[in-house]
Amino acid sequence: MAESPPERPFDLETSLKKLAARYRRTATVPTSVWSAKSKVDIRKVYTRLSMVKEDKSVPDKSVPVEYADLFTKTERGVLPTRILVEGQAGIGKSTFAKKLSLDWVERDETNVVQERNVLKKFEVVLFIKLREVSHCQTLREVISSSDIFPEEDKHLTDDLLRYITENQEKVLLLFDGYDEYGKGSDSEVYDVFKGDKLRDCCVLMTSRSSQADDVREFADVQAEITGFNTEDIKQYLAKQLGEADAEDLFKHLEKQRLVDTAKVPLLALFFSILWKKEKASFIDKTRTVVFSEIVRCILDYGNGKCTPGKYRTIEESKDILIELGRVALEALLNDDLLFEYGKLAAIKCEVSVIHGFLQITEDTENVRPAERVSFLHKTIQEFLAAWYIVYKCIPEGDLGPLQEQACDPAKCMRFKNVFQFICGLSNDGAVLVLHHPECHDCHWRHVLTAPSFPTAVVIICLSRTNRL
Repeated sequence: MAESPPERPFDLETSLKKLAARYRRTATVPTSVWSAKSKVDIRKVYTRLSMVKEDKSVPDKSVPVEYADLFTKTERGVLPTRILVEGQAGIGKSTFAKKLSLDWVERDETNVVQERNVLKKFEVVLFIKLREVSHCQTLREVISSSDIFPEEDKHLTDDLLRYITENQEKVLLLFDGYDEYGKGSDSEVYDVFKGDKLRDCCVLMTSRSSQADDVREFADVQAEITGFNTEDIKQYLAKQLGEADAEDLFKHLEKQRLVDTAKVPLLALFFSILWKKEKASFIDKTRTVVFSEIVRCILDYGNGKCTPGKYRTIEESKDILIELGRVALEALLNDDLLFEYGKLAAIKCEVSVIHGFLQITEDTENVRPAERVSFLHKTIQEFLAAWYIVYKCIPEGDLGPLQEQACDPAKCMRFKNVFQFICGLSNDGAVLVLHHPECHDCHWRHVLTAPSFPTAVVIICLSRTNRL
């Protein structure tokens, strides 16, 4: 019987060079949601993201951290091997994961000692975009299908997997986007994070909160990316636009009360895109028009994740936005910004489009957690609520569920943004907002004259009806 050929030795150095070359080559981030070709080097635009880590010693408490802190010993002296990083849509999870892989390649070049020391202990960092291998069940299939190696080097997949198995303590597996991974718990990726396989490897996984439910219990460390603070926004815009334009845009965001919205990196990107495209007209655009553009960007972002990408205009998406607006308004009226995801089940469109507007959390008060969601930002929720009123209720001649709110000064103030957006989206809506309370003159006069309501929505509507 012929002997099998001897097993060839694994050329680690060559494989690491191929990994490093790939991470450098793909170290880009999009500067447009419309074109995959519009990308820039991540080093030029990356801005530190704020991150908090769950403090397991104090329930419901989180502490600010740098990413190097995720790899250090816990208070119990345990060196974490399973790290879960969560965050809402567009908050920068994938960019964080990509930057981490690049930092490993360039670990000798960083001035941050803590990051350098953390990354130096890993001989191999394997960065996998789970969305791109959504159909793959085994780890071998995942590695082979993720284009880590070119076609002529596919034989290295088995060699690399064998090296990982034999040198687990020297390996960091970086799984990005568990929420976009089709195989979920029916996969070796799940088994690895659970610790049934490759238990001594360090594994960092990113995910939105909803799909992280089935892996959260296995995490030694849980962290959440919370986006930009004010200084981060300024730095990010400067990297996108240059100092002068960034300063002008930030002042405009302050004037339009949009700085808080820009704490979500994806929305900050949308602002910079709109500024680049049409700076002069952007300055003159009203708040309503700006948010219409943002909604269009979110639609494009969500449609771009469809397979194949299907781009639709706002007009073509009107019914989708009406249904989103119905749920948005209901949540505002109930004064509960969280609602069950099932309320969106009737909307007929790609899931990625809906998810572009949402962030998902866990309802920890229930024994069996339900999928609880909120909108990406409250102002977007208010815009969608106004959209529902304008396209569903105003054609019938009234303000729908906001009839009562338009008659009460306190409630008027509570829904100030919604009323502003109604006026900006529809002249008929503005007329209804301004004239609906005629049968409640005492309340309306109270809003107009009360010193405690100097910015009452009626005054805003009166002054801005023609330019909202």
